[in-house]
Amino acid sequence: MKIFLTGFPGSGKTYFAKKLAVKMKVPFIDVDALIEESTRKTISEIFYQKGEEYFRKKEAKVLRGLLKIKKAVVATGGGLPCFGDNLDWMNENGRTVYLEASAAFLFHRLHAEKKSRPLINHLTDVELMIYITETLASRRKYYSESHIKVNAETTTAGKILASIKKKKLKK
Repeated sequence: MKIFLTGFPGSGKTYFAKKLAVKMKVPFIDVDALIEESTRKTISEIFYQKGEEYFRKKEAKVLRGLLKIKKAVVATGGGLPCFGDNLDWMNENGRTVYLEASAAFLFHRLHAEKKSRPLINHLTDVELMIYITETLASRRKYYSESHIKVNAETTTAGKILASIKKKKLKK
């Protein structure tokens, strides 16, 4: 089974996907890394040179390229579930886990890595908090359609795995 971790940037999708993949003894896949590999450009370069629309199309194509992979833990980009029918596709082709986090938690995490993130690297601290609050509010409806919701601020890979197993039993 494929496990897709969803959530806002800074919620820990890549971190927990790596840990979870080790626990489950399955491959770890990072959608952003696959995009960078296939384009030979960083995500920032893609945004600056080609724009967000190009990036979102590439993201959807890379996601669907995972269809043949049977078992993996996949770290998705923060916006991936919110565009096109990406979330529906992930829900149909695996288990989705929403790493839910507060705006304050996300601000703390994103502020430290602002320079490497193309959508926020130009924002002041106040603008960053407004961006997080507003964007999180608009994306939450998509994230909440994930099969499983966990608190990113207090979870562990073991807790996520337990939630996945519990959900699997109910199905």
